[in-house]
Amino acid sequence: ERIRCSGQLKYQLISRCASQIPNFYARCMMPSLARDAIEAVNGELRVAFELIAGAGCSPAAVREMAWTQAMLPSALGGASVGYSSEMCAAAYAASVLATWTTLRRTCPALHGVDVADTGPSQLRLVTEFRQAYDELRAKRDEVGAVYASYEPQTFYTLRGGKVPRFKPESLPPAAKLKPIEALLDPATTSDTKPPSQRTLGLIVHHARWNKFYGMATERDRTQPHARTRHREMTRAIDESQPGAGAWLDLPPDGTSPTRFTTELFTIGLQRKLGLHLSAGEHAMNALDALGDESV
Repeated sequence: ERIRCSGQLKYQLISRCASQIPNFYARCMMPSLARDAIEAVNGELRVAFELIAGAGCSPAAVREMAWTQAMLPSALGGASVGYSSEMCAAAYAASVLATWTTLRRTCPALHGVDVADTGPSQLRLVTEFRQAYDELRAKRDEVGAVYASYEPQTFYTLRGGKVPRFKPESLPPAAKLKPIEALLDPATTSDTKPPSQRTLGLIVHHARWNKFYGMATERDRTQPHARTRHREMTRAIDESQPGAGAWLDLPPDGTSPTRFTTELFTIGLQRKLGLHLSAGEHAMNALDALGDESV
């Protein structure tokens, strides 16, 4: 190929462009209307990304865990690709929270609508908004409970130090997710800002991280590595450290330090996501041919 960093450029298009487009529809449409279409789009994004990552040589179970990880932000060990239908609730709830005052003022159908009313005559817009926001609050409490269970656990390093069990940072505190009535009641005097989509989206991402970590734990249990204990669990934690995904966030600007050849970029993705290293096959074959002479 004439462009040696084409793999990196394709990834940037998937991550920065294609994966962001569904968010517009998720913010404008009720989750019940948007989920099926967004899930279909996400399936196409997965096909494109797996071609870039050379995932076709890995078993289906490995690819499934890799895609679960890849949809996480790079700060949580992922590759910042894809747009799960689970994000519909966060996008729609954030959109309504940010525009409710304006909607009530400009839309006659919403004049006098009480968001606290949960009766059957309530508008579908409000009903789905309440459902999405309440589900996110409940999910945040579930994730928080899992992380709280880690607190008593202490691990000892080879040098005699003590470290707490790892848990990702940035889970929004429960205090940021106030009840809808406290956020949107016209009579309230509170100056609390409604949570943004980034705040609500982090709840979805942390729930996905727990799912990914559970998949890694199960793989270590059912397919233990011959020489390395807890190999997949360790990889999950390593890739979630600060700066571990910075190389993916770096956009190529034409200079050598910001460019990766397609081969190196693919190998990097495969190592990060636990895929089989098909991109390095020719190098391994060369070593096998040399035998002991390569040592």
